[in-house]
Amino acid sequence: MRKGTIGEYVAKAIQHAVYEYCDETKSWCGYIRELPGCWAQGNTIEETRLQLIDVIEGWLILALQFDDAIPQFDGLTVGKATKKRLALE
Repeated sequence: MRKGTIGEYVAKAIQHAVYEYCDETKSWCGYIRELPGCWAQGNTIEETRLQLIDVIEGWLILALQFDDAIPQFDGLTVGKATKKRLALE
């Protein structure tokens, strides 16, 4: 496990994004499974991706502020890793 910068962490996390198109709202939704509550919505995948980057940054800052567990992405973290993620690696 390596500790990186917030920018490095966000770059790794966004690679794990899942994007889905919603016919009902005619928009894209993107989320990160490993980061609870971390999702964004936009008219295009790129717009959704850019918004999701902002959401990841905000999620991470709050997690650090409240000393919440932060999962690893490809062996990279910025704080303590969750026990679940450590067990998987």
